[in-house]
Amino acid sequence: MELEDMPLEKKRDGDGEDTSKLVVEVKAEGKKTEGNPRLYRAGCLLLTLICLVLLMAVIVLSVKQLDEQQCGEGWLLFENTCFYLSTVRLNWSMSKNNCTAGKGDLAVISSQSVQTFLTRKANDFFWIGLKHDANRWRWVDNSALGDSYWEGSTPRQGCGLLKGLGSPQKNWISSSCTSKAYFICEKQA
Repeated sequence: MELEDMPLEKKRDGDGEDTSKLVVEVKAEGKKTEGNPRLYRAGCLLLTLICLVLLMAVIVLSVKQLDEQQCGEGWLLFENTCFYLSTVRLNWSMSKNNCTAGKGDLAVISSQSVQTFLTRKANDFFWIGLKHDANRWRWVDNSALGDSYWEGSTPRQGCGLLKGLGSPQKNWISSSCTSKAYFICEKQA
């Protein structure tokens, strides 16, 4: 529609003069925008999945940051105890000294849950804080050996190793304390 074709509305003002106004009517076309409902649902589902993945990433990073704040970099938090799995091999005494320098000690396995946790995290042989002295097994904190997870019968010499990637029920072995292996340190969170 051109401007000339637009209707003029004529009125008289209070002085009796004609005042003409241009009246413009805007009519909306009655077209309905149609989309594909399947495509819309698929898009919503995809966006929901992306949001869930991002939320999980935030949660994982928050937990990891919390562990590092409580324990320090490279340490793992489990049941209010921090554990460190070494990346170097040392003999048992040097391993103990290394843990002590980090304000901890070789790991004392005090429960089945700790045993299972460490077994799942370890991927090789790791010194634990168990040593045979004076005809008995003692932990580095001087407590007596209670529950044990020896692979075979209880050995009568050496120092204790936890074998990772095995059954957490029977994965301890003993070895000469002068052998080199990775080690697990622990300290309170």
